Amino acid sequence: MGNNKVYIQLTGDRRNEDFARLLSGIAKKRGTHKTKQVYVRTLADAWHVNVESNHILMLQISELSGGIKLLSKILKLMMIFTKG
Repeated sequence: MGNNKVYIQLTGDRRNEDFARLLSGIAKKRGTHKTKQVYVRTLADAWHVNVESNHILMLQISELSGGIKLLSKILKLMMIFTKG
């Protein structure tokens, strides 16, 4: 798990030998470019978000860069603010 910028920094130029032990743990580089709706629905179910308009908003947030991480933070803050 990580982001493309860090991967490029690790594998670029002469740094490859410095990070050989770390890079040996990477079996296959695979990027996810679009969040699947099922992930958002699963997250909504886990947080007991049952209103359809909230699901639509959650889908919109999830499509941003780092959307699932952002969505998780928003849900945690929501629970803090609502004391739920």
